[in-house]
Amino acid sequence: MAIGAKTKEELTIEAINEPKQIDTSVDIKIPRSKILFDPSKHKFKCSCCGKGFVVQKSNFHKTESPLFQENNGYLPWCKNCTDLYWYGLVNLYSGNEAHATEDFCHTAGWVFDSGALMAAKKISSDRSRISGYAAKKNLNVGDKKTYIDTIKAEYENRPVDVIDTLEDAKDSKRVKLRTVKFFGTGFTDDDYVFLEDEYLDWTTRHECSTKAQEEVFKQICFAQLDILKAKRGNLATKDLTKTLQDLLATANLQPKQTKDNTLAEQNTFGTLIRKWENEKPIPEPDEEWKDVDGIVRYVTVYFLGHLCKMMGIKNSYSRLYELEMSKYKVDKPEYEDDEEALFDAVFGGELDDSTQ
Repeated sequence: MAIGAKTKEELTIEAINEPKQIDTSVDIKIPRSKILFDPSKHKFKCSCCGKGFVVQKSNFHKTESPLFQENNGYLPWCKNCTDLYWYGLVNLYSGNEAHATEDFCHTAGWVFDSGALMAAKKISSDRSRISGYAAKKNLNVGDKKTYIDTIKAEYENRPVDVIDTLEDAKDSKRVKLRTVKFFGTGFTDDDYVFLEDEYLDWTTRHECSTKAQEEVFKQICFAQLDILKAKRGNLATKDLTKTLQDLLATANLQPKQTKDNTLAEQNTFGTLIRKWENEKPIPEPDEEWKDVDGIVRYVTVYFLGHLCKMMGIKNSYSRLYELEMSKYKVDKPEYEDDEEALFDAVFGGELDDSTQ
């Protein structure tokens, strides 16, 4: 074995612990047998392909699951269907034989054991791997364990400080109840400390004002924890890293995106306008859409014209302003040396000399 190369046991454990990758395009189908069950010739029938058999021992796998105890302790589907179904599971789990075997063990009620799985991998590819697993685990010769024992073993071997319920959180001296409620149960004290520290770090450096943003940051923390555990176990992190990158993109936090955002924050508004105009200037509008609201005229008359008028500058702007204002002002009449006319204008009539 080359220096630094992983042992078969390490590769098997790595395959078991890899995140499940499901190929959703896989559709497992098993054809019906051409030799169907005939009561006059056969005593046993495969529940999958329908083929008839005279004896069970060499044609069906044993199981200790109580679900099949009245079937003489045999699975109701034949070994050939077992092989076809297992290979379908391998395709479903994107080539991961460990995940396929664990899935089948769950269905058949078999105990799942990494040692037997590693031994079965030594069998050549032209022989049945799942039958090899059954042989290595002595499942066909009276091993009394079932998948229930696998579940029990996983539970007993779980980290002792895993918080499975909110009641467990109340007993923890390191983790607050609100933290467990926020991230959910099923993590260790150290996991919760890591998740909370990372979440606070993300949310203090970046905006988090909506529930959607909160959920994305939470998923980012979960992805970071998965990567950390995978690295500690010397497992592949390619898929986990891809998941983290996708989450960062969703949150607009990838390095490239962050660089663009920082650039926008550091530049003045005028500098950004010049940058945008140089890179992708706004095109000239059609004639019918030019100054639809007359805003250019308003700015020219009431701002530039008024400003020039106040400053005493006589130019085209001030003249436009004066012309506009002339519409709204009234000139008082002027009278020269004619007091009678002024009196009439004020009082609205002429004096009758005859009344004097």
